[in-house]
Amino acid sequence: MPRIGFLVILLAAPLFADSITIGTLTYLGTNSAGYSSYSVNFDTTGVTAHPFELNLALGGSFGPFSSVQELTLGPGPGIINCPCTAVEISIYFPSSQPPTLQLVSGSLFHPLPITNSFILPLAGQMFIQPGQSVPIEITAVPEPGTMLLVASGLPFLLKCLQRPRRQIISGPSS
Repeated sequence: MPRIGFLVILLAAPLFADSITIGTLTYLGTNSAGYSSYSVNFDTTGVTAHPFELNLALGGSFGPFSSVQELTLGPGPGIINCPCTAVEISIYFPSSQPPTLQLVSGSLFHPLPITNSFILPLAGQMFIQPGQSVPIEITAVPEPGTMLLVASGLPFLLKCLQRPRRQIISGPSS
C-alpha cells in the first residue's frame, strides 16, 4: 500500500504546471558607455489563437506590448547594464487578473499573473555573453484536480516520514 501512495505522488508531479513559449530574450551586448541592449521577440503565432497584451520588466517596466512584436531595449538608463551574472525578465499582464488564453489547439490556458525567465552564464563563463538568448515562457495555474492529487498524497508522505525507525541491537562483542 505505501508504494502505491508514493507512485501517485510521483505521477502527479509532471502534471503540476504547463507552460507555453511566447518568445525569446537575447542579450545583444554592452556599448563603450557601459549601456547594454537586449532584443525581445514575442511571437505567439501557432501557439495562441489570438494575440494578447503583456508587459515586461527588465530593470524597469515597459509595455503594454502585443504578443506578436519584436523590440530592442537599450542602450540607455533604466535597463540592466552588464557585465552580469544573470539577467531576469518578468512578464506580467496589464490588468490585475490575467486573461484566459485560447491555444491554437482550442484548449484554454490560464497563466500565472507574473512569470520570470533568466539568462545565466554559459558553462565555464563568469558573465553572460553577447548573443545569449533564452525562451520566454508563461506558466499556467495548476489545475484544481492536480492540486487535489498532490495534496491528497501529502498526509501519506508525512506519515512515512514520522514512522519510528527500527533500532538494531547488537549482541555482546566477542
